[in-house]
Amino acid sequence: RLCHNSRTYHLSVQFALWDVFKTWHQDTSKKLSASSTRKLRNLAYLLAYLIKKGVYDLRILRGFPDLTQTTHGETSLLRLALMDCMFEEAKFQGPALLIRAIPDDDASRTLCECLALFIQHNMLTSLEASDERDAWASFAAALD
Repeated sequence: RLCHNSRTYHLSVQFALWDVFKTWHQDTSKKLSASSTRKLRNLAYLLAYLIKKGVYDLRILRGFPDLTQTTHGETSLLRLALMDCMFEEAKFQGPALLIRAIPDDDASRTLCECLALFIQHNMLTSLEASDERDAWASFAAALD
């Protein structure tokens, strides 16, 4: 609610998230410990929650230095967050929630193209279920 009501809070949370993204990117050599994994999971759920509630659109992912060359921690974070965005109240909703979060300005074109590549390389190859795979493919197509 604070982010919806005040631009100051909105920007503060955005910059705090971007700082965390940069930290994950700089810690490429570290293996994920149990506490790091828990932090990563909590951050992913927070990010997904903020996207699903419409506080941020996918432009929040601009805080990642490079979506085409993500570290293990960044890949895990993005996968968890994007997967959680596909579910609402533990029910698979498909890409509708994420498609709503696609920015419509020309400046975000590169971000969307990088995100589509990330999904094709890191999400589609590991899914077994055809309905989830089709949902991710349609979302990646919506980004292009």
